[in-house]
Amino acid sequence: MKPTFDIECLQNYTLFAFMDEDEKVVKIQMKGNGGVLSKKDAVRLDRQLRLGTIITFNGIHYDMVITAGALAGLTCYELYEMSQRIIVDNTPHWKMYRGRIKELVGVDHIDIKEVAPDVMVSLKLYGARLMSQHLWEYEVDWDKPLKKKDMKGLKKYCQNDLILTWDLYRKIEPSIVLREKMGKQYNEELRSKSDAQIAEAVIIGELGGGKKAKVPKSIT
Repeated sequence: MKPTFDIECLQNYTLFAFMDEDEKVVKIQMKGNGGVLSKKDAVRLDRQLRLGTIITFNGIHYDMVITAGALAGLTCYELYEMSQRIIVDNTPHWKMYRGRIKELVGVDHIDIKEVAPDVMVSLKLYGARLMSQHLWEYEVDWDKPLKKKDMKGLKKYCQNDLILTWDLYRKIEPSIVLREKMGKQYNEELRSKSDAQIAEAVIIGELGGGKKAKVPKSIT
């Protein structure tokens, strides 16, 4: 199973959404500025993350970080502040894993953003290039509390992103398969890496590992 995964994060509302290959969608919600995941929803979210290989677009830098925060007990507004640090301040994802916010362990995850062929291209633009059946944008002020009347539209918007993620994954699946084979050969996790990142990982691995690996004089 390879469900796509996406998050919408506002001051008073956070949506975690998963879609399987049959386009069945599972939604887990947090509501209110001070709203947190209930114990039941935390278990559901963790279970959904482990049902198969999770497919995201920019998940390493965003979705997985926000999810870790939610599972650590952060409120909607605290997650919104995390989101702003990532999107507006360009804070690296690894700097977000501090204190009680721990990187998720044991989740089989592929982030297709770096694997996709172009740089700094939005998911919507990829969808247009792939001639996806639906390209749906949503007019909402992301920096203000979500109004109840806008909740239905936001869910539809999120579901469209899940579909676009799946369309892009299917297009680049041969590249993912190649990365899986190379990963086994070099004992490295390469499925979410760009071509250049793979080259770096392989060369460092061939030199014995570590960023400070020295090139033997015998190697040209």
